[in-house]
Amino acid sequence: VIWTKLNVWIFANSGSVFDQVRDGKTDVIADKLVVSAGSGIGQKKNDFEFTVNELTIKTLEDDMYLMGNKTLTLRDGITNQIFRVTPDASTEVRISTSEGAGLGSADTALLELRTGDLIVVREILAPNGLELVLRQGGLVDARGGAGFDVEAANLELTAVSFGSGTNPVEAKIGRLAATLTAGFYLDNSGDLEVGAVGESFGAVSTSGNMEIVTTGAILVDGVRTAGNVVVRAGSGQILGGNDASKVDIVGANVSISAVDGLGATGAASLDIAATQLVVENR
Repeated sequence: VIWTKLNVWIFANSGSVFDQVRDGKTDVIADKLVVSAGSGIGQKKNDFEFTVNELTIKTLEDDMYLMGNKTLTLRDGITNQIFRVTPDASTEVRISTSEGAGLGSADTALLELRTGDLIVVREILAPNGLELVLRQGGLVDARGGAGFDVEAANLELTAVSFGSGTNPVEAKIGRLAATLTAGFYLDNSGDLEVGAVGESFGAVSTSGNMEIVTTGAILVDGVRTAGNVVVRAGSGQILGGNDASKVDIVGANVSISAVDGLGATGAASLDIAATQLVVENR
């Protein structure tokens, strides 16, 4: 184990960084940790484990398997992103808190924390998809609107909260599935598919309020909350999912707004269950 109250930098420019002892114990305890490797960090079923306050991680190729044990701030010290997931079928990236929690998908990142919030200082970039698991915390935007917090083709989210009403998460996401217990606030760039969309991708559900705003169109199937819902498309339509037998949006007070129409005939109709409904076709 490397233990210090200060900072640790580990660089393997043409090699890998891993736990040779394979003892399942913490490898680095420090305030801040920077790890950069040319060919992978950690190994499958042999995570590189750390207890730190801030993490900067980068691998040029191959896999990443890391385990974090406390509230974590992702911070840039190498590139403009915390970590990259290259669109390579042979590459797996997993940052998690428990062995075996990987997605089994070779080109999707899993970022998981056991406790505390994930504080985003630099963009989380996962071009082929991201599963984000925050067992006892939420995602907090510390960038102040300066660029995207998350950019991923697909986002599967499990967390307490995601952004706030005064500080939503800025993102570029293509498809979204989420399970939360508190508020969900997303300001998205481009078109967005929300929920199952006729498949098994998963719904978007929470007990708190939900606000989904995009610059593009929205296809929604499976928004569920006991709180209030705002769905706003900056361009294009808001359409229902592919399953006409399912309710697309469930909430207390629901507000939906689009530029080029709301719903369509057949399976694309918008099915909404709400105590109060406000509809705007701008």
